[in-house]
Amino acid sequence: VSWKEGAPVNFSLEGIGVELAVQGVFSFVGKAAFFQTDEASGFRGSLKLSLDSVGLTIDVGIMVGRMNDGTFFFYLFIDVDLPVGIPLFSTGAALYGFAGLLAGNLQPARIDAEHWYYGYYKRQPVGVTGPEKWAVKRDAFAIGVGTTIGSLPDTGYAISAKVLLILSLPGPRILLQGKGSFIEKKPENK
Repeated sequence: VSWKEGAPVNFSLEGIGVELAVQGVFSFVGKAAFFQTDEASGFRGSLKLSLDSVGLTIDVGIMVGRMNDGTFFFYLFIDVDLPVGIPLFSTGAALYGFAGLLAGNLQPARIDAEHWYYGYYKRQPVGVTGPEKWAVKRDAFAIGVGTTIGSLPDTGYAISAKVLLILSLPGPRILLQGKGSFIEKKPENK
C-alpha cells in the first residue's frame, strides 16, 4: 500500500503463496508472482506436490509473459521423483526420477557477466531451474533433460545421482547441474 499526500492511495500485490499439508499423506507448496521489467511483464511461480503416502514428488516451475513489442516468452520445468525405481535391465541400477526444461525467448539471467558458479548458480534460489534465474531475450531458446539414477536393491541408498543437462541458445551454452550421494538418501529436489 502506498500513499502520498494529495495523491490517491495505491495498492499492489506482487505475489501470493499457498501451503497445505496433511501429515503423512501429502504436502503442497505453491507460489505465483507478477513481475514487470523495462523489457517485459508476466507471471512466474512454482509448486511442489509431495504424496507422502505413496512417495511421489512433483516439482514444477513456470514463467509466461509478453515483451513490450508483443512477443511471448515461456519457461517450464518439471521434476518427478518416483517412489520406486525403474530397473535398468540387470545392471543393479534404477531410474528414480525424470526432469525436463523448456524455455522460449529466455536465457540464463547472469548479472553483469557474473561468475557462472559463484554468481549465477549460487545466487538465491540456488541452482539453474528457478524461474527467477531466467531473463527475457528475443530468439533465445533452452531445452534440458535430467534423471535421478541409483542402486536398485536399496532404493538408491548405496549410490545415487541427480543430474540435469541444459542446452541454451544462442551461444551455445551447456549447463550441467548435478548432485550425488554415497551411502545416504537420494538427493532432494534442487
